[in-house]
Amino acid sequence: MSNNFLEKYDRNEQEIIVLIENISGASYFQEKWEMLATTIGMLFVKDDILQLKKGRLNWLISDDERNGELGWKRFKKGQIYRIKARRMLEKYTPKNLTVSDFNAWCVVDVLDNNVICPRLEKVWEDYNKPIIINDDVLGELTLNKEYDVFEGYINWKGKVISLMLEVDAEDNSTWNQTSKPAKEMIIHLEQWDKKMREFSAKKLTILANQWAVDEKDNTSSITEKDFAERISISELVFSFEGAFTVLYDDDDMFWGHAIEVCGTLGKGIESSNITG
Repeated sequence: MSNNFLEKYDRNEQEIIVLIENISGASYFQEKWEMLATTIGMLFVKDDILQLKKGRLNWLISDDERNGELGWKRFKKGQIYRIKARRMLEKYTPKNLTVSDFNAWCVVDVLDNNVICPRLEKVWEDYNKPIIINDDVLGELTLNKEYDVFEGYINWKGKVISLMLEVDAEDNSTWNQTSKPAKEMIIHLEQWDKKMREFSAKKLTILANQWAVDEKDNTSSITEKDFAERISISELVFSFEGAFTVLYDDDDMFWGHAIEVCGTLGKGIESSNITG
């Protein structure tokens, strides 16, 4: 492993029994791939201390190794492993997060890939029990624990719209933080929808006409009024920090790309772009 990668981690190696949530990503780092797996429980072997919070496991591999046993196949969802690892140093953790909060580790070695650990097995059993809340405005929402979002649907003008509320699954207080602005927008969605369609039309109509020029047999000009009438909400996303992202179907004006509208209830609409 690269010295620049290793310098982010304490030199002290610890043996840890980990419960894997998933291998969730890979990023390119100095001509290597930095892999990321998430955990939902750790048992520190030396002190026999069980830690029930999400963690991160990182390791470097070559491009050839990425799809093999050292890459995407190194850990399996729901399986328990005994590993040797080094904790990330505080100066490399994200701002305002302690070493314990971020809980990131560099994998030095996998010592056992099929560990029997009743305490972590119970954690996995509890993790797979669904958490469902019902709300008069938001309807039925199910917690996706892997991505820390409540997921559901609302019916808007005869169309089923996806609804996602970003939360900290381990902190119930964030659930209300997110649901409050979500309910406020949905109660007044008629007005918000009108504003967002008009805002997007002002920002993107010229671009839509540029795309139309490249499309064969399409010579008609799209007006702002046309644009605002053609797009329609497909997804609502709210963060517990007070921001919203609303996705609109583009009616093929951008060849199937979504239109993303972002802002906050306090400051209003801040941007509109094509995405996807």
